Amino acid sequence: YDIAIGYLEKSSIYFIVDKVEAKKKIGWIHTNYSNSGMDQQLDYPYFQQLDHIVTVSEECAESIKIHFPDLTNKVKVIGNIVSPAIIYTLSNHEVQSDFIQEKECTSVVTVARLGNEKGIDMAIEACDVLKKSGRQLRWYVLGYGTEKEQKEMASTIKHKDLQNHFKLLGVKENPYPYIKKADIYVQPSRYEGKSIAIDEAKILQKPIVVTNFSTAKDQINDDENGLIVEMNGESIAAGIEKLIADN
Repeated sequence: YDIAIGYLEKSSIYFIVDKVEAKKKIGWIHTNYSNSGMDQQLDYPYFQQLDHIVTVSEECAESIKIHFPDLTNKVKVIGNIVSPAIIYTLSNHEVQSDFIQEKECTSVVTVARLGNEKGIDMAIEACDVLKKSGRQLRWYVLGYGTEKEQKEMASTIKHKDLQNHFKLLGVKENPYPYIKKADIYVQPSRYEGKSIAIDEAKILQKPIVVTNFSTAKDQINDDENGLIVEMNGESIAAGIEKLIADN
């Protein structure tokens, strides 16, 4: 091939280096390397063989440069591309019956995997805080998890008696009607590269709460186009409470 692109960290990059013949090889890193749990000693000989290392934000680029200072010249930033026109069109589709909207009940949506890095456990804590304070809300999470992650989340939700308040809806081919119908969008992540879901929520003009992960300020100006809160359930709940109270 002329070019081989490993469009995801780890296996995709290892594959194009080990198994593909190409004049140029490009590896994509979609996350902050420092928080990713990736193995620097394992990655280094692979990264050496890439012509370019592409990442999605300046913060992520700096992280790679810190870990691989002699590869700095290979690092490029190309932001995620989202199409407002497509998102607007798809957002006008009907939501399924698993999304219930009631006048006195605040609808919160999160689009994320159920892995630890996405902080869904903190979202459950925040929902519990809001429920105990008397807030009527339904929080919908769109995204996949392993069988183990789903069971653990479902167990926590049941233990906190949040079955009617916190819903794991699984992967949705078209998440945009859910985001459009929601009152508030929340991204409770522990770390992100650059979140496409946040950009999509911005396009759909949602009030947004995000946790203070290292790249949050690349997308949200606190108190201007969203709220950046501390990385715990109480702070996430306080951010949601602030948006509910402020028309």
